[in-house]
Amino acid sequence: MFILIVNLKINSSTNLEKGSTNLSKMPKLLIICYTILILFCSAIGLSQDTNDTIYEGIHLDSNIVQAKKLGFDVNAFIRMVKNDKTFYQAFKNLRKASYDFNPDIKMYDKRDKTIASYRSQARQSYGAPCRTMLETDIETTGNFIEKNKSWHYYTSKMYQRLFMTYGKICESEQEDKSGKMSKMDTYISELKMLIFNPGQPSSIPFIGNKTAIFDKKMMPYYDYKIEIKTYKEGQKCYVFTVEAKPQYKQTDEVVIQFLQTYFDVKNLQIVGRIYDLYYDNMFYDFDVHMDIQLQQIKSIYYPIKIRYDGIWDIPFKKPEKCLFTTSFKILN
Repeated sequence: MFILIVNLKINSSTNLEKGSTNLSKMPKLLIICYTILILFCSAIGLSQDTNDTIYEGIHLDSNIVQAKKLGFDVNAFIRMVKNDKTFYQAFKNLRKASYDFNPDIKMYDKRDKTIASYRSQARQSYGAPCRTMLETDIETTGNFIEKNKSWHYYTSKMYQRLFMTYGKICESEQEDKSGKMSKMDTYISELKMLIFNPGQPSSIPFIGNKTAIFDKKMMPYYDYKIEIKTYKEGQKCYVFTVEAKPQYKQTDEVVIQFLQTYFDVKNLQIVGRIYDLYYDNMFYDFDVHMDIQLQQIKSIYYPIKIRYDGIWDIPFKKPEKCLFTTSFKILN
C-alpha cells in the first residue's frame, strides 16, 4: 500500500468538521471518507483541549491523507486509541455468554521441545447472573498437572484464572475483590493492563513509563502509522500501528516493540490487535507475541481467537516458554 510521510501541525482548534466543503464536487471516495469521519467525531465525543500532543512525522496512507484534507484530526484518533474501552468490554462479554472453547496449551524447553501440554473441549453455560463450565476430552502430557491436581506452570495458571470456571461463579462474587492482591492477581492485573490499555504506565519495577508509548518522552523511540486496510474476511478497517524504531528494538529503552490495532470503519469497534512485548534486565525478562481477534455476534462483540507465544523469566521461578491458542464459539 502506498505510504506518505507527512509532518502534522494540528492545533487545538482543529476538528473533523473544519471548513466548508461542496460535496457535489467531491469524488465518491472522498464523500464516503468525509461521512465516516463526521460519524467518527460524533461517536467518540472527543473535543479538543489545549494540552493536545502534536504528533509529527506520522505515516499516513493515501486514503488517510485524503481524509486529512477534509479535516481528519489525528490527535482525536490517538485519544480514541488511548481511551478505548470496547476491547476490554468484548472480553467482559464472555462472562455473560454461553460458548464452546478449546484450551490448547504447550510448554517448551530452551530447545523448543515440548515438555508439557494440556488440551480439552470446554463449554461455558450462562444463566443470569451465574456461569458454569463443563470440560471433556482432557489430554495432558509431562508435568502439566501436579499431584494435587493443580496446574504446574505459572503461565498456565494465569490462563486458568482468566478463562477457566470451576463450580458456579456469579457476578456479585466475581466482582468482590476486596483485600490484598496475591502475586498471581498482580501478574494478571499487569497483563490485563498491557492487553487492554496499551500505552498506559506500568507499575512493574524498572519498567514504569516505558509502556506509555503516547507520552512525549517515549514518542522519539517509535514510528506511528495510520492506514485503511482490509482485515479478516474482507472487513475494511482503520489500522493504527506503533512500532519501535530499529535502533531501539530489544533494548531496555522500550517494552512495547509492536502494537497494531484494527478498527472497523463502520463503527470504530476494535476487531483485532497484535502485540510484541520484550524486556530484559537482571531481575526479569519476557518476550511475548499475542494476536487477538474479535467478532460481532448479534450486535455484541466477543473474542473469537487468541494466540499467545511467549517467554517469561520472573524472580524465584524457572523460565517458561508457552504457546497457547484458544477459539471461542458463541452459543447465545
